[in-house]
Amino acid sequence: MFLKDLLGKFGVKMQVAKVGTYKSATEQFTGDKMSDADRAQTTAYLNGIWSGITQDVSKSRGVSVAQLNQYADSLITLTAATDYIKMKLVDKLLYTDQVKKEIKKLLKLDESDAISQISLADLSKVDEGKISEGEAIAVYYAYGDIVDGAAGGIFAKGHNIDAQTVCKDLEALANDDNVKAVVFRINSGGGSAYASEQIWHQVVELRKKKPVVVSMGGMAASGGYYISAPANWIVAEPTTLTGSIGIFGMFPDFSGLLNDKLGVKFDEVNTNRNSSFGTQARPFNAGEMRYLERYIDRGYKLFRHRVAEGRKMSDGQVEKLAQGHVYTGADAQKIKLVDQLGGLDVAIEKAARLANIKDYHTANYPAPEDWTTQIFNEATDNSYLDEQLRTGLGIFYEPFSLLKSIDRQSAIQARLPYYLTIN
Repeated sequence: MFLKDLLGKFGVKMQVAKVGTYKSATEQFTGDKMSDADRAQTTAYLNGIWSGITQDVSKSRGVSVAQLNQYADSLITLTAATDYIKMKLVDKLLYTDQVKKEIKKLLKLDESDAISQISLADLSKVDEGKISEGEAIAVYYAYGDIVDGAAGGIFAKGHNIDAQTVCKDLEALANDDNVKAVVFRINSGGGSAYASEQIWHQVVELRKKKPVVVSMGGMAASGGYYISAPANWIVAEPTTLTGSIGIFGMFPDFSGLLNDKLGVKFDEVNTNRNSSFGTQARPFNAGEMRYLERYIDRGYKLFRHRVAEGRKMSDGQVEKLAQGHVYTGADAQKIKLVDQLGGLDVAIEKAARLANIKDYHTANYPAPEDWTTQIFNEATDNSYLDEQLRTGLGIFYEPFSLLKSIDRQSAIQARLPYYLTIN
């Protein structure tokens, strides 16, 4: 979705300073189509994800990848259900009540026997009796936009990785002698470059005291990769989106809206050349943009160096992989941005080996909020309106919500190109 012309109708333009050919997060506000670089990288990682899906389905169902692609091209979603059996995509067609009979056959139970079942709530209590057995490995979950406290994320509601909170939590884990290793589970497309640097520092401090293994979820890119880089070991799923080493600054110019549309005029008195830097009365001038570009470039070089330190590469080696380029986990492993492919269980096993422990249990962090806090967070003044907008706009809600809160964003961002919806 490209919003440049929409903003133009209101007299608003986006002023951008960025580093990275592939750092395309700003394009939806400055262009009207994908750049060649962004199209190339998007094509590469979508094809990578699709290749992983078709290979896995091919192995499990005994259908060739070529045949699966033919099915996809034929829009088989709309075919008769009986055809799915011929295609080897399903084994049987059953009504809900018939499924229980099938399960009993698989379990070798008589038709009169009851199937032993357990709810998710009960299942979560199964390991409680073993909580004190073995050493503790902490699994710390970080999900959402990377923000710095009151700066807030893009959404009025939703998950955030608040650097102020996360840093305190990681410091506490570092000082907890009962925790022998930490698995940092990250699912984030990035966010504030400043907040990412703060979390990077705390991971470095944590690593000085105990092993840190990063487990990447669906995304650990840009700022999400920034906070992953200093870990002892990085584990990603083959389809994880990661990399995107680059930053940008995006600054709205409201002068067209204020001056031309609304008729608001400005005048000023200055003591120094750059006293009015950042005013909404006018766009940045050429000299101010040069200052901003140098500032962004320093941030990019710091990000690149952090990756080089963590991955034991030179800055030059990282530069060849950076420029905001997004990779799948499988491709990232080939270029040594990721150490191993696998899920959370693989990361936990690696953490245990690095900590030299055989008997262990996991403990999840951060602790869930109490019910009163959850209710308070839900009862925000704009929650009802946001829910209605989210329902009405669907996948278009996220880009428009950015426009609503653009003035509250951290100016320098390390995040993925856009909000990904992969169907």
